Amino acid sequence: MAFNDGVTISIENGIHIIKFNNPKQKNALNLNVYQSIAKSLEDAAKNPNVLVTVFTGEGEYYTSGNAIPKSLDRPEEILNESLEAVRAFVAALIDYPKLLVAVVNGPAIGIGVTTLGLCDIVYASSKATFQTPFSKLALCAEACSSYTFPRILGKSKACEVLYVNHKMTAEEAEKYGLVSKVYEHSELHTVWNKIAEFTDLSLESILISKQMSKKFDIAKLHEANNMEIENLKIFKEH
Repeated sequence: MAFNDGVTISIENGIHIIKFNNPKQKNALNLNVYQSIAKSLEDAAKNPNVLVTVFTGEGEYYTSGNAIPKSLDRPEEILNESLEAVRAFVAALIDYPKLLVAVVNGPAIGIGVTTLGLCDIVYASSKATFQTPFSKLALCAEACSSYTFPRILGKSKACEVLYVNHKMTAEEAEKYGLVSKVYEHSELHTVWNKIAEFTDLSLESILISKQMSKKFDIAKLHEANNMEIENLKIFKEH
């Protein structure tokens, strides 16, 4: 198990677990977290003993999102480094060839929500909520959500979420296809038994099926990621 300034990473019986672990700051994500996760995804992709990667959070929150907007007065070179780390983190999610699962244990905000569109399967606690307050923070969509959310949620609901700060409940997220299944919060721990069953499946079959499913989207996802980062750089200049 490895712990690095806000994230705990471990491999247990073929399951690569990435746990946002900074409860005092509601599991906010910083530069070190992005870099650690990107490197861990790269390593897990090459590890023949890993079948599935699972994101989850420690404590009450899944993650309160990106810590960068709280530091907009930082020097430009530091902000650029942070945004480039976000770009690399999102690119690692796009390119990850194995199963990518999220167990959303509580409120998810910002990039904690938008990255769910890049996951293969999302499970959620009944206490989970999903909010992307970009217009409130004078920012823009991130983590390819400008591309993925209209395709997952439908145009109208995606606009409501991305443009006007609508907070979805777990049940609403399930209704619109962002979440596969909602668990009563007291029963969320049982999802790990279900995930453990995935390790009995054929890795080769999953790799091929996922590769085919994403074949025509990979380039567009990278284009969306690059476009969003460049627009975030413009926002921080104002």
